[in-house]
Amino acid sequence: MKKFNLTRSLSALALPAALLLAQSALAAEVVITTLFKADATRPTHNQFENTTPVSGFCATTPQYCYEGDFSVLVPGFTAYKQFDSSSGDLNRHTFVSLDGTTKSVTLTDVNNPANQMTADFRWAFFGVRHNRINAQDGYLSAAMSGTGLYPEGGCSGRIGSGHAGIYNHGWGVPERLIVCYKMLNNDPTYKATVRIDNLSIGYTLTTPSPIGIRAGEYEGVIEYRVGDVINTPGYIGLGADDYNGEEVIRIVIKATVEHVFHLQFPAGSERVKLAAKGGWSQWINGGRIPEQLQKQVPFILSSSTGFKVTMLCEHQQGSTCGLKSTLTDDTVPVEVLISLPGFSSDGGPVSRQLLTTNRNGQKINPPQVPIFNRRSTLDFQVKRAGVEQMVQTPGSAWRGVVTLIFDSEVE
Repeated sequence: MKKFNLTRSLSALALPAALLLAQSALAAEVVITTLFKADATRPTHNQFENTTPVSGFCATTPQYCYEGDFSVLVPGFTAYKQFDSSSGDLNRHTFVSLDGTTKSVTLTDVNNPANQMTADFRWAFFGVRHNRINAQDGYLSAAMSGTGLYPEGGCSGRIGSGHAGIYNHGWGVPERLIVCYKMLNNDPTYKATVRIDNLSIGYTLTTPSPIGIRAGEYEGVIEYRVGDVINTPGYIGLGADDYNGEEVIRIVIKATVEHVFHLQFPAGSERVKLAAKGGWSQWINGGRIPEQLQKQVPFILSSSTGFKVTMLCEHQQGSTCGLKSTLTDDTVPVEVLISLPGFSSDGGPVSRQLLTTNRNGQKINPPQVPIFNRRSTLDFQVKRAGVEQMVQTPGSAWRGVVTLIFDSEVE
């Protein structure tokens, strides 16, 4: 007989310490989300997918974003500056200083802080809108014409657009600290106060393979200081005179991992009846002791995560389980072997791997890609030495309970 139990690991809610720090500065917060969900319709899928709704520059002017560009709006961000097309000060023109380097961020499971993963984030694109707010003569769109296409300082251009007192543009950001700008058109001279808003972030987010990550809700934070401190890691500046009290842009990264783990056993498989290969006729008719007693139990396994199998015994027999005679106190060992095609353990495939009563269980490694509806087997067997002992007590029955616990990381 056997029993199959699926246990789940649960823990109390706890927020990572990094998310509990008091905010001493005014901060605009951006939330970006990514998801891995094992999907039987896409059995080779093993990557996180961006689930952040597009907003900001690439939502309002999608025709000016390249294939692969993506933007998310920084809510509430506003800055003010003076434009002066005759000035030699870059701050009086279209300007950005930005840290475009890749930054590592630790994402922590909010329900189990012991579970963590590391992701790489890079601010790779930005978009803004300039709005003229005074009544001076001249069109902002004329002064900024060509701004999207022709930045200097290493940024890559995009087409900008505008009319009268409004102009939108975006630039690609190289992987380094940058100072990029575009001088205002100076024919005629243009001077005006402008409001900068609709600040948008385009980013790359590189995450580890979710196959080796435990299921959970992971969060981490990256912060960029707001101010015109050029060539300094962790800063963004727009050459503004007033950032409306904004001091920090907080980027909250949320990564969700949803694994699949499912076992399906045929009806009646909770009772295992061992028999000699080819039947008992060789023993009844010729007195020949069978080489072994055996029974194979098939089952269906779907899993995108690693797990472990722990074996418990009603009758312990060394490092394995035993069957006990109903007539005597004799016990013989019964071996349990597991085969899981597509899975590995201890550096090799799980093929007729002997299960033991080791308290740590048998660790099964995560598969390379999610595995769905894979036929797997358990083989129960009593070897010849045990059979020889059993046949010495005619009319006896031998029984024992074997409990197998499949402990997965599925939440």
